[in-house]
Amino acid sequence: MQKSTEQPNPPLNGRRLLAARLQWLGSALLSDVLDEAGFPHQVLHRSLAPLSSSAGFCGPARCLGGGVKVAVGSEVAPGGLLTPYAMASEAVPGSVTVLSAGGFDAGAVLGGMLARDLQSLGVLGLVTDGLVRDREEINVSTFPVVCAGVTPVNGARRWSIVSIGEPIALPGQHGGGVSIRDADLILSDSDGAIVVPQAIAQDVAQMGEELARREAEIEQLRSGENIARLAEARTERFSHIRWLRS
Repeated sequence: MQKSTEQPNPPLNGRRLLAARLQWLGSALLSDVLDEAGFPHQVLHRSLAPLSSSAGFCGPARCLGGGVKVAVGSEVAPGGLLTPYAMASEAVPGSVTVLSAGGFDAGAVLGGMLARDLQSLGVLGLVTDGLVRDREEINVSTFPVVCAGVTPVNGARRWSIVSIGEPIALPGQHGGGVSIRDADLILSDSDGAIVVPQAIAQDVAQMGEELARREAEIEQLRSGENIARLAEARTERFSHIRWLRS
């Protein structure tokens, strides 16, 4: 099993503030900023949907990957591969657990018991391209889960975690994969889920806040009579956004 020696930084005030700023801006506006800045493929596929309409979340990713079958009834598979229950021991408080199922769809990678464990450990939510079970139990717990669907089958007997803290990819809205690394910012809200690379997150937040200010100005102008200024404001809407792709 691959395990990174690096872990996301502790959730310090600055990191929490950055996540809060991004969450306030929302996935739709951030998608616009990322498009203009040279990162047009950061939105996860629409098939990955919230289990419930509970409040969204935003935080640094803790990446896990898997997909290898394990022996039935085994807690640790041959070769040291870990069952899904190891998600709890690898949880980072204040982070979002981001799990690539590795194409596994023969069972659930998360159930109600594990969801409650992650919640009690301070995990903000879970995003996976795998299936989950115990939908009602998870919804009652209010632990936010974004997933590919629901099944009653217990995947713990059929699936292993094979990497911890290594880069993963989840399906993207553009048809390819969205690369995710530990500490990238993951935002989920009513419009969908988006990945903001950690290296550009501060710049994206700043440009997003300016875009929000400009859009508020446009709304004010719409109710007035200065048609020329309204047209100018619309034309200049994205003019402050810098190209961030190196």
